[in-house]
Amino acid sequence: MARKLERAKSAYTGKRIREVNMNLRNQPKTSKNFQAYSKYIYSIIIIGAVLLWFSGCSLLGSGSQAAEPETGENQQPAEVSPPTGPDTEQQDQQAVSQAVEQFGLKLAEVSLTAPPDILETQMRESYSGLVSEDLINEWIENPLQALGRLTSSPWPDKIEIDKVEKINEDTYRVTGRVLEVTSVEADQGTYSGSYEVDLTLARSKEQWLITDAAKGTYQGQNNSEAIKAEFDQMEKSVENISRLFEFVDNHKADASPQLVTEMLAAVIDLCQQYLPEMATKFYEPQVQETIYELSPSLEDIDLEILAGSYLDSLSQAASEAMEKKYKLIAVEGSFEPIIDYQAYLTYSPFLTGEMNDYINLKAMESNSPALLDAGIAVDNAEYVQRILKSMEYLEKYSDSPRKEEVKQYAIARMSIYLRGIDNSPVFDFSRKIIPDKLQQFESDLQEYAGTDFAIILADYLNLLQQEDYTRTQAVDDFVNNIGHYFQ
Repeated sequence: MARKLERAKSAYTGKRIREVNMNLRNQPKTSKNFQAYSKYIYSIIIIGAVLLWFSGCSLLGSGSQAAEPETGENQQPAEVSPPTGPDTEQQDQQAVSQAVEQFGLKLAEVSLTAPPDILETQMRESYSGLVSEDLINEWIENPLQALGRLTSSPWPDKIEIDKVEKINEDTYRVTGRVLEVTSVEADQGTYSGSYEVDLTLARSKEQWLITDAAKGTYQGQNNSEAIKAEFDQMEKSVENISRLFEFVDNHKADASPQLVTEMLAAVIDLCQQYLPEMATKFYEPQVQETIYELSPSLEDIDLEILAGSYLDSLSQAASEAMEKKYKLIAVEGSFEPIIDYQAYLTYSPFLTGEMNDYINLKAMESNSPALLDAGIAVDNAEYVQRILKSMEYLEKYSDSPRKEEVKQYAIARMSIYLRGIDNSPVFDFSRKIIPDKLQQFESDLQEYAGTDFAIILADYLNLLQQEDYTRTQAVDDFVNNIGHYFQ
C-alpha cells in the first residue's frame, strides 16, 4: 500500500510539471513570464520533495509497526530487571572474591609509613578500582587504620579468604586473613604471620569496591616465653637503646602483641630519658647554623640530608637521631630533637590496641606539635580533636600503664584551651574575655555536645557568665582544678 501511495504521488507530481511546461511554451517568452515560470517550477519541486519525505516516513513507520507486536495505545515497554537467581549470586561471589584477591596482591605496593604525598600517590595508583574513593581518603588521613605495608620485612603477600557472605543484592562481606612473608617464607612458600581482615564490598556499576575494612591483631609464631626471657636479660640503659631496638625488630613477628608492647614501651622510656643528652649534641652554634643552611624550611628538616653533612659533629648527631627514632623541630629560633612517634607506626600490626591508640595520639603531636613558641600552633578544630581523643583513650583504657601520662596531657591541653597562653590569649589586658574566643566557646559547645569536653566547657561558660566574663580568681581556680573531670 505504501509503495502504491509513493508511485501515485510521484506520477501526480510529474504530470503536473509537464502540464505547466506545455502551458508556458504556448505563451510569449517575456522576462516576466520566464520569472513566473521559474518560480512555479521551484514551488512544484518543493511540494514534490515534501510529499516524497512524507512517503519515506510512512514507509519507515509501517516497517517499524510490522516488526513490533501490538501492545495497546498507552502501554509502555517493560523494564528489564537485573538477572537474579543462584547462577547470578554465584557470579557475584566470584567477582567479589576476585576483587579481594586482587586487592591482597596490591597491599605490598603501599607503604603506610611513607610521607603523606607519597602515600596518597601510592594508594590512588594501587587501590583505584578496588577501594572506594571515600575509604581511600579516610586511609590517607589516618594510615594507622589502613591496609598496606608497614615494615620492610615482613610484608603482606596476599589475602586468604575464609568466608564470603551476601548482605543484599549490592553488598557483600568478606572475612579472611592477610598473610605476611619475609624473604625466607617467600622462597619456601610459607608465611611468617597474619592478621584477620573484615571487608565490606559494594557494587559500583560493573565492579565491586571495598567500602569498609577492619583489621585484627597480628598473629605470628608465638615464642613469647623464650623471647621475654632473653629480653629480660638485656641491659636496659640509654647506651643500649640501639641494640634493644634491633632485638624488638628481630622478634616482633614471633612474640605476642602484649610482649611486643611491653618491650617497645621499655625502649621508648629509655629514649625519653636520653632526650636531654641527645639535645646537647645539636646545641653548638655551628651545628645550628648548618642545619639552617641545609634545611629547605623550618618545617622540613631532613635528618638524612643532615647525616650527609660536611660537619662531622652534625653528621654523627643526625645519624644517631635516626637510629634512635628522634626527629628535629624548630622551637623559638633553634632546632631541638623530639621522639618521632610516626616512626613507631611500623610496629602497629604487632602491638595491642591500647598501644596503637597511644602511639597514634603521640604521633599527632610529633608530626605537628600543638604548642610552639608559647602559642597554639594548630587550628581550633585540630586542637579540640586531640583533647577528645585523649579523653576517649582514658575512658577506653582505664587500667593502661600509660593512663597517667595521657591524663596529664589532656589536663594541660584543656587548661590552655580554657585560659589561653601567651601568644594565644583568651582574655585581653583588662582580663575581659576576647569576644571571638567567647563566640568560639559557644560554637564548640554546640559542635561537641554530649562529650565530656562539652560538660567541662558548659560549666566554664556558666562560671564566666557569673563573673561577668572576667578572669577572676574563681575562674583561675576552676581551670587549676579541672583534673577531677578526668578521674
